[in-house]
Amino acid sequence: MLILRRQASGYLLAVPLLVLQALLTPMLAAQTISQLSDGVSLAPGEIAGPLAGFLILAVAAIAVLVATARRCMNPRRRSDQHDAHDAPRAPQASPLPTAAICGTTPDRASSR
Repeated sequence: MLILRRQASGYLLAVPLLVLQALLTPMLAAQTISQLSDGVSLAPGEIAGPLAGFLILAVAAIAVLVATARRCMNPRRRSDQHDAHDAPRAPQASPLPTAAICGTTPDRASSR
């Protein structure tokens, strides 16, 4: 609910969980290799099923992490930017609370 409400605390809680999700796939692959090398018999479906499912979730988690990191690096990247020949317009509310996520104050975030 915190992320749906676009509250900074939701994003701060989500980032560690996304990192954990992204790291579960290599851990699961390493455990599977370890089990196979110790002689545990696994059917192909028992290997491919969990790895494929966790791989899909890891790719989604990494995509969200990259999008969040890009937003932190360039917080004014959205439609509130305009060219020099455009008429000035009021900045729109940021969809992500970048100041809280990136560890910047609004003063420092606007000076980038």
